[in-house]
Amino acid sequence: MKIITISDIHSDVGMTARIADDLSSVDLVLISGDLTNFGGKEEARHVIEELRHYNPNILAVAGNCDHHGVEDYLNEEGLNLHRSCKLFGKFAVAGVGGSLLTPFFTPNEITDHDITEYLNEATREVPGDLPLVLLMHQPPLETKVDFSEEMGNLGSKALRDFIEERQPVVCFSGHIHEAVGIDSIGKTRVANPGPLRNGHYIYMEIDDHLRSLELRKIL
Repeated sequence: MKIITISDIHSDVGMTARIADDLSSVDLVLISGDLTNFGGKEEARHVIEELRHYNPNILAVAGNCDHHGVEDYLNEEGLNLHRSCKLFGKFAVAGVGGSLLTPFFTPNEITDHDITEYLNEATREVPGDLPLVLLMHQPPLETKVDFSEEMGNLGSKALRDFIEERQPVVCFSGHIHEAVGIDSIGKTRVANPGPLRNGHYIYMEIDDHLRSLELRKIL
């Protein structure tokens, strides 16, 4: 199965046409939060409708800059992965939206305790031997994908603890715009595609194991 993950769109869909060929060729598009820039249902609709020009198969979690109307819209459209999972035969995708508390009082903030609870809820039905992909907005703690030059490591310890214990195949995140890259926690690859408006996205191929994972950038 071929998958593209994008993040931190912030209502700016100008780059979607630049990756149209890739979007159209994959089986699934994952969005790891911040569809809008402090927007709600209508702003989320605009983003999703633009992406649907290229691919109808989309799953998403909301980010900390998305008002609750974004999650309402994703629920109405059957796209929301927050606190839930989807089975794809040989693997599962589970998600948690929102971010840890920030200094900016953004609309969709949660605690590390919430992350533990939501991850357990999302993966309760997933067999332990089934390869698992996580779709998060918040990155795990102390990796390349949670580091800010200005503020240091901003990731979630609860998410890192879950990864260390469960060892999912991949954990996608977003949130920290400058922390674009791919890292590892044990056998788990952790990946932050960075903001779509900067031309970043991640391409993955997976079946009963991870076949490829690569960071791509529009030149």
